Amino acid sequence: LLVLPQLAVALARDEVGPAGDGLGQREPLEERLDDLQALGVAVRVDERLRPGDAGLHRHRRQVPEAGLGLLRLLRQRVPRPELEERLLRYVRIDTTADPESSTSPSSRIQLDLCELLAGELREIGAADVELTSYGTVLATIPATVDTPAPTIGLLAHVDTAPQFSGKDVRPIVHRNYDGGDIVLPDDPSMVLSPKALPYLGMKAGDDIVTASGTTLLGADDKAGVAIIMAAAHHLLANPEIPHGKIRIGFTCDEE
Repeated sequence: LLVLPQLAVALARDEVGPAGDGLGQREPLEERLDDLQALGVAVRVDERLRPGDAGLHRHRRQVPEAGLGLLRLLRQRVPRPELEERLLRYVRIDTTADPESSTSPSSRIQLDLCELLAGELREIGAADVELTSYGTVLATIPATVDTPAPTIGLLAHVDTAPQFSGKDVRPIVHRNYDGGDIVLPDDPSMVLSPKALPYLGMKAGDDIVTASGTTLLGADDKAGVAIIMAAAHHLLANPEIPHGKIRIGFTCDEE
């Protein structure tokens, strides 16, 4: 099973190493956690992985060869314009979770994106597409090889955190980021600075996507949703690419 935050790190940093050696070349646990947190991924550390990070390294090396091959394929072939288009479109859909609710999903609006994704998966030719009664979207990309191959799971959640507004999100693409402060226009007091966020300073020359200052962006985890949907589209449109069965899951209420 491939964990999507690892996929996001690999795509964002072009850090898919050779088969069998894990994701990227930076070994210390703290640096890997910094990578995840800089991408907006909530991180919880199991202290049993310490000391020496040996447990984490053993876990990373258990990612199957087929999974590493898929990561390399996605990094090289998934069209970046499609990734951007999907992300900008998905973050505009309010999917705020409701911590006071006892229903599943906790908010009806999460199903707006789930229903859209189920429809798009059917349109691109995915199999076994299902929207469950509790708001999970399931689908399959059938295997293109007859030989035994592990099933790979691609997972992401559609909800956003209730601590900040997810309504009327206005995503902004900052083209060819110059490495300086990014002032969010709808609230100029909101400034993203490489002084406070050193990882941001490493992204000079890249295109940076932010919210406008009065809402969250929702890249956690709609960036993951966009990556999976673009990857699924590419794989289904190119059945000559050899791979085993790939299962897709979009869930509600991770937050």
